[in-house]
This record gives sequence, structure tokens and C-alpha cells, in this order.
Amino acid sequence: MFPYYFTFVFCVFCFYLGHLKVNSNEYIVGNKYFILLSIASVILLSTLRSIYVGTDTGIYYRIFQRSDNWQVFFDNISLFSEPGFRFVEFVIKINFNNHVFMLLFVASFVLICTFFVIDKISIFPVLSLICFLLLGFYTFHFNAARQAVAVSLFLLSIPFVLNKQPIKFLAIILLGFLFHKSILLCVPMYYIFGRKLSISNLVIISLFFLIAAFSLDSIVSNISEFDGRYSSYSNSNYESNGSVSVAFNFLVLIWLFIAKRINSIQDKLFDMSIVAMFIACSIGLMSVILSLNPSGILRASVYFTQFMIFALPISIMSFKEGVLLNVVIFLAISFMMIYFYLTTKAFSNLYPYTTNLNFF
Repeated sequence: MFPYYFTFVFCVFCFYLGHLKVNSNEYIVGNKYFILLSIASVILLSTLRSIYVGTDTGIYYRIFQRSDNWQVFFDNISLFSEPGFRFVEFVIKINFNNHVFMLLFVASFVLICTFFVIDKISIFPVLSLICFLLLGFYTFHFNAARQAVAVSLFLLSIPFVLNKQPIKFLAIILLGFLFHKSILLCVPMYYIFGRKLSISNLVIISLFFLIAAFSLDSIVSNISEFDGRYSSYSNSNYESNGSVSVAFNFLVLIWLFIAKRINSIQDKLFDMSIVAMFIACSIGLMSVILSLNPSGILRASVYFTQFMIFALPISIMSFKEGVLLNVVIFLAISFMMIYFYLTTKAFSNLYPYTTNLNFF
């Protein structure tokens, strides 16, 4: 676990220096270089990992090795085959013939988008970065590379929701579709996030997912006509169904409701995050009850759980300054470190971290 924790400490420290101000209006000298160092450290950790780190890394490696001529590329390309990802993969293959550059592209794209949005809209950017690193969102692209690009693009679209720019929002979603079809789930989010947080709206969302659960076989059957990889997503014979992750998401949602109630949080991004977490919990509950493939529908919830990186810092910092606030911060970071340790060692072949420095 040392490579992860060492890199994370360095990343957060540089990011903190990048946001340190000598007065209310002036950052320290060279602050942008510290932020670049922060991003570079986690990009490097992602890029230099062995193909055995991450359940799907080896699969992507084998696919990359087969992408060696235009005929193969055109035979396998279609609107519903993630053409954007396939094109990038093919261009890197014919120009560099080295999968490390593909890892570099995915890591750079995902992390630059994430850091940009954190810097742009987070009220507490350093704490948001800590949440991003320790709650599994950073290591998500170690496995689901294609979807991770789409997830980061959805994150990039959030400022357009806040600023009421629907055309730009849809443009980002369509770009994400070229990398992973699941981002189409996010198309209605511009309307949903634009509505005021209320019990009635949450009930409507619950009813929608209840109907979706009863219609799952039909939905999956129709989707499978475009891509056979989705045909197993409605199978209900999976013992390992992601119940731990779903339970954690429910705990976070309850915490956000409690913090909003007792501290009277009035913030649009926070309200959006509660709705997003409610959607994530609805997806998770449906997946667990039906014992679905945790690599299927449940994985789509990451589009919405990533809102934790904004909501948790707001909820934590909503407590009054003093001993109580310091205790809440300490407990929150300690819990996240334990969560990262346990989930990283247990799931997705992320541990032990090994490098492949003989790639040239």
C-alpha cells in the first residue's frame, strides 16, 4: 500500500501549496507548478502500473495488442462500439506500439478533467481531492478505462448544469458516448439536477427505478441487440453483488441528509449531490436485491457517487470552527483512509501495486 499512500500524500501536499494564499487575493509564488506536480504524481502512479494491477488492465492490454491495422479497426468500429476510445487506442498503437502510452492517455484525460472541475467548482478543493483519492474514484480507471473517461466527462459537464448551459452539457455527454454508452443515463440529469431538492422529486426517482427493476429483462434485451456484452446484465445469479459498496453509499446519503438538517446547508451543488447519491443508492439497491452482476448496472452508479467529492467536504466543513470541526475532519479522513485500505486490498486486484519499468 506504500506506493498509493506515499503518492497521495505528495499529491495532496502539492495541491495544498497550489491553493495556499499569502493574503486573501494572492496565491504563493509558483502555485500553478505545485498543482501540475500534484497532477503529475498521480498520473505517473497510474501510467507505470503493471498490467496485473487492476482486474481489467490485462484485458485492455490484450485488446491493444490486436489493434494493429486499419482493416481490423474498421471491421470492429460502429457507433455503439465506443469508437472514440477505439480510435485513440488504434492511433497510439500504430504510432507508439506501446500500451504504456494508452495508460498515459487514460490517466491524463481522467485526472486532468477531475482536477479541473475540483478546482473550478469545489468550495473546499483540498478536501475534495482527498475524497477523490481515498474513496476509490481515483483507482476506478485502473479497471474500467473506457467508462472512467466517460465518468470524467460527465463530471466536466456539471459546471454547465450549475450555469444553466444545456447545449454545452449535451455536447459533453455526446462526446462521452463515444467512449462509453452508459453515459446516456446522464442525459436527463440536466433536468433532474435543475429541479429543487424535495421529497416529491425523490419519490418520483424511486418510482422510476422501481419500474426499471420490473422491466429490466426487456431493457437489457433491447440494449443487447446493439452490443451483446450487455446480455448478462439482467442475470440474477451473482453471489458477490456489491452489497458492501451499496451499504457504504447509503451511509453517505444518510450522513448528507443529517448534515443538511442540523447545519441548515443551503448550497445548489450540495443539493445536486444528494439527488445524485439518491440515484446511486437506487441503482445499487436494485442491483443487490436482484443479485445482478456487480460489473454491470451497479458500475453505472459511479457517475453519481462521484458527487461525494463535493458533498462530503461541504458537510464536514458545515460544522462550526473549533474542537468539533477538528474532530469531524480527523474522523472523516481516518475513516476514508481505512476504507481505501480495506477496499484496495480486497477488490479489483489493485494490491499489491507493482510497476512495469521494462516497457521500452
